[in-house]
This record gives sequence, structure tokens and C-alpha cells, in this order.
Amino acid sequence: VSLGYTIDKKYLMIKGKSIIKSISLSVIVNNLWYFAPGFPSGYNIDTEVNGVGGGTNSRGFEFMTGPSARKYSFNLKLNF
Repeated sequence: VSLGYTIDKKYLMIKGKSIIKSISLSVIVNNLWYFAPGFPSGYNIDTEVNGVGGGTNSRGFEFMTGPSARKYSFNLKLNF
């Protein structure tokens, strides 16, 4: 899940001048929640994990691995 906002140059003007053209702010959250109806409670579903090994047929099932961590990221982008 991600959410971002860009502040345009016209809002960054101080006394008619601005060094910065724009500012972009965003928040990204990975693994915010799991919802897998019909699966046993011991299974963790994560599409970024291949916990069984080699093949791609098992992608998304964590077996013999810990669940993926919830990750929060914040981005700040300045355009000059």
C-alpha cells in the first residue's frame, strides 16, 4: 500500500522566489495485513516468498520460515 503527495512550486514560493521546483512525500507499507480465507491458521500467505525451494509452483507459501516483516518506508523527493 502506498500513498503519496506532491507539493508544486507555486506553493513553495517565498517572496516570489523558490529554489525548489517540487517536493514529493510518500509512505509505503508492505505486508500491512494477511487475509486468506479457507487456509489453515498455521499457513502464512505472502506472494514475495518462496519458502519451499526451487520451483515457482510454491510461491506465496511460507514453509519452515518465519513470516515476512511488516515494513514501513517514507520517501522525500526534492526537485531543484
